[in-house]
Amino acid sequence: AVNINTHRKASCIQMLGDFLLFKAPNSHKKTFRKIWNQALSGNKQVGLLITERLINLPPTLVPILHAELQKDISWAQKNEDTASLKKSFKFDSFIYVTKAFYPPRNHGDDSDDENHQQQQHKQGMLGEGKKGRGFVWFQFEDEVVSRHATLQFSFKVPAPQTKSLASESSPGGLGSLEREQIVMLIPASKIAKIQQEMSLMLLKDNGL
Repeated sequence: AVNINTHRKASCIQMLGDFLLFKAPNSHKKTFRKIWNQALSGNKQVGLLITERLINLPPTLVPILHAELQKDISWAQKNEDTASLKKSFKFDSFIYVTKAFYPPRNHGDDSDDENHQQQQHKQGMLGEGKKGRGFVWFQFEDEVVSRHATLQFSFKVPAPQTKSLASESSPGGLGSLEREQIVMLIPASKIAKIQQEMSLMLLKDNGL
């Protein structure tokens, strides 16, 4: 996790902030701008977490992966060289960026994302909202993470040039779906609960 204030002068952080603010829907733009500005100023310790793990990582290792990240953060809080660096790892929240896949929108839907945004908290993996589009989380754990998000929005991104995810003809494949990037704000106080729910989900899926 990268502290946004610590790296505020990096061009990649500045460009990413501008990009996410541009992509945020009007209903969330003011709130996200406030969060980002607090992160830049250091008034809040906000970590940037972009999740792009290997698709074939065994599911049982996912809770461990997240737990190890928190262990690294805890280590940095105690062992970084300066007091300011130690403080920078005492995160208040995380801007969590991940992806999901949706059925193609009807022509013109891109101009009004309100129903699409509002339904995301009401739908789970392969969820079918009454008004929103069903979607598939690319990483199963993001379903758990989304339950604890205090802010969430998404935007369409170009389809990958490779067919390695799945072809359109493959049963249950992702080839016919549109990819969207999901942006969530996760309170640091919810991380332990999220890890617990990830483990419980795996146990349930395995019939234990």
